[in-house]
This record gives sequence, structure tokens and C-alpha cells, in this order.
Amino acid sequence: MIRLPYILALILSMSCSLSAQFTEIANTETFMTKAASITKNTTSLKCDFVQEKHLSFMSAPITSSGVFQYKEGNRIRWQYTAPYNYLIILNNGQLLIDDEGSQNEIDLSNNKMFDQINEVISKAMTGNVFSPSEQFSQSLAESETAYKVIMQPLTEEIQAYLTEIEIYLSKDNMLVSKVILKESSEDFTKISFENSEINSSIPDDIFILNP
Repeated sequence: MIRLPYILALILSMSCSLSAQFTEIANTETFMTKAASITKNTTSLKCDFVQEKHLSFMSAPITSSGVFQYKEGNRIRWQYTAPYNYLIILNNGQLLIDDEGSQNEIDLSNNKMFDQINEVISKAMTGNVFSPSEQFSQSLAESETAYKVIMQPLTEEIQAYLTEIEIYLSKDNMLVSKVILKESSEDFTKISFENSEINSSIPDDIFILNP
């Protein structure tokens, strides 16, 4: 059975220190100029990720890791490799899932929430994260080394799963270094990205499920 809240955390769940001091930015022109350059020039992205699921009733986070890949055309692949094998693909309006051989397919045109999520991920990974949105309110802050985009859902459908999304981008290269998904005041998922490869060759056939 497809566990939608869990999949939602996996999908959203694209480094900076949590204790870093961030100051809100009123004038976003510099950020937008730098982000636009990444948007224009990025055709693919590959990186390793580590995901930590923090739950209030557990003393330690649930940790998993794998490889994230993006290719222009809103094609996204999350390959979990530890401690289990789990694959999520977003391609051409389809959400494809392979849970250790059990495969499922969801048409995103029939699910507005996942369609919105797909749009957020694609924009974030290509530098277009701070663009106008009807689904999220947005604010921007900065530290000495990073930008932080804070997104709060405006639709009840997303609010049922998330209260806030924090996206951290390195000032050096404007790549996403960390995403924090807040489900409540105590429960959240943190995903950290590293070893990024920009515009490397990524074959098209990794964005389909193999029987």
C-alpha cells in the first residue's frame, strides 16, 4: 500500500549549521540575480543525500541515504540505498515508486498536492526556489555563508502534512545544501546534500521503472 505522508516526506525531503544566525532580507535582488544564473545554466544535477527523520517519541532520528538526480524537463530520481532500497521517480507528470520490487505509478494530474510538490522540487534544485507561488508564502534570510528560504503552505491539503519548509542554499554556488520539512513543532525531516555534480551526463532511461 502506498503511504502518502511517508512518500511526501521522501520527495521533499532536497551544509549549513542549524545554529547559524540568519537575518531576514527585505531586498531580494542580489539573491534573485544569482539564482537566475543557476536556473539558466543548470541542465542536470547529481548529488548524495542523507535524510534524518526526527520524531518526538524517538530518542534518535531515523537515518537513510542515497543518490539524488535531476535532469531538465522536471525529471527527478531519489534512489535510497541504505538502510533499504527504495526508489522514487518524478517524470512527465508521473510519480513512479519501486519499494524493493513492488512498483506503483501515480498520475500527478489527478493529485494536485504531488503536482505542487514536483514543481517546488524542480524549482529549488535549479535555483528558482524564490519564485511567486499560490501554494506557499515565502521569506528570505541570510547568514555569512548561506541563504535560507522559508516556505509556509497556504493550501489546506499541504497544511495537513507540513507546517513549514526551510531550504538552505550555499552562497558559493547557489546549490541546495539542506532541506528541513517541519510537520509539527517537534517532528521534522532534514535532508542534507553533498558531492554535487552539475551538468554531468545523466541517461534518460534512469527516469523509468524497469520490471
